[in-house]
Amino acid sequence: KKAKLAALCREAGLNSHGAEKDLIERHRNFIRLYNSESDSYSPRSREEIVDEIHRREANKKKEAVQSMKTCGEDREANDYLMALCRGDRSSTPTERACALVKDNFKSLIGELKARSKKKAPPTSTVSSESTQATEKDSSSDCKPPG
Repeated sequence: KKAKLAALCREAGLNSHGAEKDLIERHRNFIRLYNSESDSYSPRSREEIVDEIHRREANKKKEAVQSMKTCGEDREANDYLMALCRGDRSSTPTERACALVKDNFKSLIGELKARSKKKAPPTSTVSSESTQATEKDSSSDCKPPG
């Protein structure tokens, strides 16, 4: 089966190397693009479609590598945050951990403000002054070393 898939990919001008799953996906993408272009007013050539498939695969690989790098940064930040949750204040925060804390806090405040706008006028509201004070308090706890 894999040999047939490789032959189909070669015949179409695609890369014929990789796992069976990759060959199937590659050929399916080619067929989809080729068929959609046949209905187009000015269809792309077979070579242009093959180039597009190669470009998409290259971009997918780049995104995967970038995701792995980001995951490593987030892992350090998450390790720090988990230590804080356990009550361990001996570890020092990374810049990424501080950024995550600040971003999460800002999104929580935004959600709270959006909810309070949707509801009928509440009896007690969170004023922007107290929100700003809370933001200052929370950001002072998280300072990267340096």
